[in-house]
Amino acid sequence: MGCCLFAIMLAGAPRLAFLLWWIVQPLRMQTTFTTFIWPLIGVIFLPWTTIMYVLVYPGGINGFDYLWLGLALLVDIGTYVGNARAKRDRDQMNRSSATPVQPAAPAQAAATAPAAVETPAPAQVEAPAAAAPPVEPAPPADVEPPAE
Repeated sequence: MGCCLFAIMLAGAPRLAFLLWWIVQPLRMQTTFTTFIWPLIGVIFLPWTTIMYVLVYPGGINGFDYLWLGLALLVDIGTYVGNARAKRDRDQMNRSSATPVQPAAPAQAAATAPAAVETPAPAQVEAPAAAAPPVEPAPPADVEPPAE
């Protein structure tokens, strides 16, 4: 049960798993590191590589141990690259949503604008005629025209 819990913690939070491992097995950490500064720097910047180093160090580092350390280093680098890419994508998304919306093309505007709010473009406005004769209003429909 304890091994499964440690594996779950290791997958989700390597720094927390390293701290728990240090509390549970302080002798292993003392044999691996002679000073406090190297594991601290390692767990801050390269947590997977530091955990793998603690895992392979007690028997001495030789043979396939270099492969395991290289894989852990690739996971750490991949974590940094993935975080940088996600941040870049998020910043691009924020920048694109902050830009003003471009006006639609005239054909699209006519198709999307409601009919009741239609406003003529400045080129379509006609000026009133200068000397138009006055128009007499039509008589109401229920009134008969005068006889002649």
